[in-house]
Amino acid sequence: MLRIRLEEVRRRLRQTNEPISEITAACGWENPAPPKVLFKHRFGISMREYRFEVMRSDKSNSPPLH
Repeated sequence: MLRIRLEEVRRRLRQTNEPISEITAACGWENPAPPKVLFKHRFGISMREYRFEVMRSDKSNSPPLH
């Protein structure tokens, strides 16, 4: 169950602009601190860093603007 919740957090970080606190609440945590620790332990990167890397990677894969 924990794995599924963390995967949903990761999906929402990748696909939405929702604040991290809203994402963790939607995934069943009242307090955003525990899932932040669990996310970093499971994926080796913080939620904020993950979102930044995804956004950076999306921009580098975009076609050039003319």
